[in-house]
Amino acid sequence: MEMNVVNKNNGEKYKVYDIKYNKSGYPHFLIYKDGQWLCMSAKYFRPYSYKDIEADLDAAIQSMLHKNT
Repeated sequence: MEMNVVNKNNGEKYKVYDIKYNKSGYPHFLIYKDGQWLCMSAKYFRPYSYKDIEADLDAAIQSMLHKNT
């Protein structure tokens, strides 16, 4: 199972490779960051949304336009 999430604190995007639950039943996401596997509480993330996709596309288009000028 893979899904994309965004860190609420810094806006970084991550792919979640697995979900684990602690003793209390709270979810933790297994992510890969800076060459390390990390298991972080899901409370620090929000789902990757269409707004994020639009922002990524806008940034890519702006980058392409600046390369051509």
